[in-house]
Amino acid sequence: MNRTIPVIDLFAGPGGLGEGFESYFWDHIKFRISLSIEKDRYAHETLFLRSFFRQFDEENVPSEYYLYLARKISKEQLFELYPLEVKRAVNQTWCAELGKISSDDVDIRIKDALCGAERWVLIGGPPCQAYSIAGRSRMARVWKDNPGLKRSDHRHYLYQEYLRIIAEHNPAVFVMENVKGILSASIDGAPLFTQILQDLEYPRQAVSSRNYKSDKLKYQLHSFVEPSQTGDIIELINNPKRFIIRSEQFGIPQKRHRVIIIGIRSDIDTAPSCLIPVVDQLTVTEAISDLPVRVSSISNRYKNAGNWSIVIMTTLDICEKASVPISNEVICCMKKHLIRLGRKTLYRKTARGNQVFSEFLGFVSDTALSEPCNHEARSHMPSDLQRYFFASCFAEINHRAPRLADFPKELLPEHKNVEEGVTGNKYADRFRVQLRDEPSTTITCHISKDGHYFIHPDPSQCRSLTVREAARLQTFPDNYHFEGPRTSQYIQVGNAVPPMLALQLADVVAGVLNGLGQNND
Repeated sequence: MNRTIPVIDLFAGPGGLGEGFESYFWDHIKFRISLSIEKDRYAHETLFLRSFFRQFDEENVPSEYYLYLARKISKEQLFELYPLEVKRAVNQTWCAELGKISSDDVDIRIKDALCGAERWVLIGGPPCQAYSIAGRSRMARVWKDNPGLKRSDHRHYLYQEYLRIIAEHNPAVFVMENVKGILSASIDGAPLFTQILQDLEYPRQAVSSRNYKSDKLKYQLHSFVEPSQTGDIIELINNPKRFIIRSEQFGIPQKRHRVIIIGIRSDIDTAPSCLIPVVDQLTVTEAISDLPVRVSSISNRYKNAGNWSIVIMTTLDICEKASVPISNEVICCMKKHLIRLGRKTLYRKTARGNQVFSEFLGFVSDTALSEPCNHEARSHMPSDLQRYFFASCFAEINHRAPRLADFPKELLPEHKNVEEGVTGNKYADRFRVQLRDEPSTTITCHISKDGHYFIHPDPSQCRSLTVREAARLQTFPDNYHFEGPRTSQYIQVGNAVPPMLALQLADVVAGVLNGLGQNND
């Protein structure tokens, strides 16, 4: 008999973590996202559309869904055809800001979604900006003039809303994700992660605002990648790096390192297994090179700069006349790709045929799609197009992204800190090409601001990554449509958990829950 286990997804973003759990089915266990809560309007719209999609069996997804992705019908037309599925999606997704909305309202929604189930899973993680290294650097400038803000910043304490829901609703298992910077974050000199681990072990004792009949609810905390020798909280506090998951080691074509904790209610006497590393890491080439060619363009405000091709060709002239000579290999590479500019040819992956690559293609592909969605190239200012072309040719020859010191002086941007980047390490990697034969660097929401850190490896396309390419590196299925303006789409992708990694986390959770209790359907 199949057992469907409800999942509540907090701080859901566009739903990467939930997608992995929903995609899991093995040994008669399936997870169902009963409720996703997200505050951002556009991310919620993405969640809602995906929830609508999941109302249909894989083989019975309506053709109108794909017509909407191809922009041949509107979303309103799509939803009018399937009112029952829309109603279910309404019940399963909620646009609300945890920590600000009434706790009673949150509790009612969760109880209604669980329908009395006792064996269920809580997933998600609080917003990470306050814990990231970059985020703390930005806030430090504000705190310097406003020291009282340090403790009051609500983002430091959003995990307490996650904690409150654990204490109130007692999930059998929870999975909590956050950025690696949380390990070094502190409040008033006290390590934040130590406090989080202690709170998660005894959540009811940590939630002082409620009087529970029993405050002895306890969770055993574990790493997904390194077994605990004793399960003792002191051991975990002394070795917090055990919670770091390096995604590239588990079949994700991206060097994304995140802290992820699994907590198991103490009445469940089962320790989790660990994720199994892959032998061959997936590369950028394997992840995105089968997507259609998208050539960049010149931003509207620079239309008087001339033809796009001429702007790119000018790069060769600049480099050949540069005050500091550019290597012959890079010059020849530029000439080769300039010949290709008019052909719109695409560099092709070499399919290695390994199991991990096959699983990736099986996870992301959908033959019903006529064209990949969210796959439009951004426009760029002419000088950035020239920098991108040089940088991608340099990377092709040297197998590394250039630093500012590698650029000809004539191509350097006119920024006040450029000289510091040329002579030192700060800002030296302002332009970063994603290398073909390696996993990508971490896809972050910064990709929404500009493409400098996410330059496509094919010089002939001369651009930053599209939303779909970023989503591929995050392992989102090709039929997963991101709603909202393109800036929001990039932010959603950058903030998400890779679904293929989440699928592996779901497998670990299923192993813990397998054979427990009765069917909760």
